[in-house]
Amino acid sequence: MLAHLGLKLAARTRRRVQERGVAEFIQAVTGQPEALEVLTIAGDPDALVRMRVDNVQHLQHVVDGLRRTGRVVGTRTLVVLSSWRRGDGTVPTTE
Repeated sequence: MLAHLGLKLAARTRRRVQERGVAEFIQAVTGQPEALEVLTIAGDPDALVRMRVDNVQHLQHVVDGLRRTGRVVGTRTLVVLSSWRRGDGTVPTTE
Protein backbone atom coordinates (compact mmCIF):
# COMPACT_ATOMS: atom_id res chain seq x y z
CA MET A 1 0.00 0.00 0.00
CA LEU A 2 2.64 2.53 1.04
CA ALA A 3 5.66 0.58 -0.16
CA HIS A 4 6.97 3.63 -2.01
CA LEU A 5 7.43 5.25 1.42
CA GLY A 6 8.90 2.07 2.95
CA LEU A 7 6.13 1.96 5.56
CA LYS A 8 5.46 -1.57 6.77
CA LEU A 9 3.81 -1.48 10.21
CA ALA A 10 0.10 -0.67 10.53
CA ALA A 11 -1.09 0.88 13.78
CA ARG A 12 -4.11 2.59 15.28
CA THR A 13 -3.88 5.14 18.03
CA ARG A 14 -6.81 6.23 20.15
CA ARG A 15 -6.64 9.73 21.57
CA ARG A 16 -8.46 11.65 24.25
CA VAL A 17 -8.26 15.34 23.52
CA GLN A 18 -8.90 18.39 25.72
CA GLU A 19 -12.27 20.05 25.34
CA ARG A 20 -12.39 22.21 22.20
CA GLY A 21 -9.04 20.76 21.09
CA VAL A 22 -10.25 18.27 18.50
CA ALA A 23 -9.91 20.63 15.51
CA GLU A 24 -6.32 21.46 16.49
CA PHE A 25 -5.53 17.76 16.92
CA ILE A 26 -6.99 16.90 13.50
CA GLN A 27 -4.86 19.64 11.94
CA ALA A 28 -1.74 18.16 13.58
CA VAL A 29 -2.64 14.64 12.36
CA THR A 30 -3.19 15.73 8.76
CA GLY A 31 0.32 17.20 8.79
CA GLN A 32 1.82 13.74 9.46
CA PRO A 33 2.60 11.79 6.26
CA GLU A 34 2.24 8.52 8.20
CA ALA A 35 -1.41 9.29 9.04
CA LEU A 36 -3.82 7.60 6.65
CA GLU A 37 -7.10 8.46 8.33
CA VAL A 38 -8.46 10.26 11.38
CA LEU A 39 -11.92 9.59 12.76
CA THR A 40 -13.65 11.64 15.45
CA ILE A 41 -15.70 9.48 17.77
CA ALA A 42 -18.62 10.03 20.14
CA GLY A 43 -17.58 8.96 23.63
CA ASP A 44 -14.14 7.95 24.84
CA PRO A 45 -11.73 8.24 23.02
CA ASP A 46 -12.28 11.41 21.00
CA ALA A 47 -10.32 10.36 17.92
CA LEU A 48 -8.89 7.30 16.20
CA VAL A 49 -5.88 7.66 13.89
CA ARG A 50 -4.92 4.97 11.39
CA MET A 51 -1.27 5.14 10.39
CA ARG A 52 1.55 3.27 8.67
CA VAL A 53 5.11 3.40 9.93
CA ASP A 54 8.38 1.64 9.14
CA ASN A 55 9.06 0.07 12.54
CA VAL A 56 8.35 0.38 16.26
CA GLN A 57 10.87 3.21 16.71
CA HIS A 58 9.18 5.15 13.91
CA LEU A 59 5.81 4.50 15.57
CA GLN A 60 7.16 5.87 18.86
CA HIS A 61 8.40 9.02 17.08
CA VAL A 62 5.02 9.66 15.40
CA VAL A 63 3.02 8.96 18.58
CA ASP A 64 5.28 11.25 20.61
CA GLY A 65 4.88 13.99 18.00
CA LEU A 66 1.11 13.79 18.18
CA ARG A 67 1.24 13.87 21.98
CA ARG A 68 3.11 17.18 21.78
CA THR A 69 0.17 18.94 20.11
CA GLY A 70 -0.71 20.19 23.58
CA ARG A 71 -4.30 18.98 23.38
CA VAL A 72 -3.81 15.23 23.90
CA VAL A 73 -4.65 14.06 27.42
CA GLY A 74 -4.55 10.30 26.84
CA THR A 75 -3.25 7.80 24.30
CA ARG A 76 -3.64 4.11 23.58
CA THR A 77 -1.78 2.68 20.58
CA LEU A 78 -2.60 -0.63 18.93
CA VAL A 79 -0.34 -2.46 16.46
CA VAL A 80 -2.16 -4.35 13.72
CA LEU A 81 -1.02 -7.99 13.48
CA SER A 82 -3.34 -8.99 10.65
CA SER A 83 -6.29 -7.52 8.84
CA TRP A 84 -9.19 -8.43 6.61
CA ARG A 85 -11.24 -6.15 4.42
CA ARG A 86 -14.44 -7.20 2.66
CA GLY A 87 -13.94 -7.49 -1.06
CA ASP A 88 -10.14 -7.56 -1.15
CA GLY A 89 -10.02 -11.31 -1.92
CA THR A 90 -7.84 -12.26 1.05
CA VAL A 91 -8.51 -14.57 3.96
CA PRO A 92 -7.27 -13.50 7.41
CA THR A 93 -4.66 -15.69 9.07
CA THR A 94 -2.99 -15.72 12.45
CA GLU A 95 0.26 -17.33 11.25
